Amino acid sequence: DVYKRQAPNVVVMSVVVAPAHQGKGYSTALMNEFVKRMSGMGKKTIHLICKHHHISLYEKFGYRYTQPSASRHGGAKWHEMIMTL
Repeated sequence: DVYKRQAPNVVVMSVVVAPAHQGKGYSTALMNEFVKRMSGMGKKTIHLICKHHHISLYEKFGYRYTQPSASRHGGAKWHEMIMTL
């Protein structure tokens, strides 16, 4: 546990808001709070993978596109992004 808390990087695996609640600012609130908490824990970077149509959304949150991901989870094509804190 101590090792995990001291790791400089963190990875977001999924951010999902039910369709009935999208467009209400919940994902923005979740992402902003997550970044605030990770920064407070001394993390240096946040990494995530997303589908192509979400790249611009994460760029608005401050993530930078890095490359197509080697992951083919669920048969989908994924893209890697990073935020430096």
